[in-house]
Amino acid sequence: MEVFFGIVVFLILAAVIIGVALIPFLIAKKRNHAYQWIILVLCLAAPLGGISWAIAIIWALWPQEKSLLDPIAGNVTGTGTRNVGHTAGEVRAAAAPPTNKLDELKKLGDLKASGAITEEEFNTLKAGLL
Repeated sequence: MEVFFGIVVFLILAAVIIGVALIPFLIAKKRNHAYQWIILVLCLAAPLGGISWAIAIIWALWPQEKSLLDPIAGNVTGTGTRNVGHTAGEVRAAAAPPTNKLDELKKLGDLKASGAITEEEFNTLKAGLL
């Protein structure tokens, strides 16, 4: 009888440990996270060390429209589907010198004159520039 009780306790504890270990994956799956399968791997590695589980839960709960670098790069809101490359590109673009609108309009006029863009495209691009 003691052996049976020990096996039941062991199975209950194992189920609880596995259930807790899979919480980040279940959250990521529910949110349709783009990296849900990587989060599952981190969850499965959790018994080897709690750090992987902590990384998995943070990653699963982190807002998907933000990259982890957004707060560091000064973009605290984030936009659309993002990753580190998006944020790094925005930082580089923000550091680039502003373009001269007159030069841009001349380039657009040249593109329209050469037939590379249509009148509608020219007007749309010009409106976006101004």
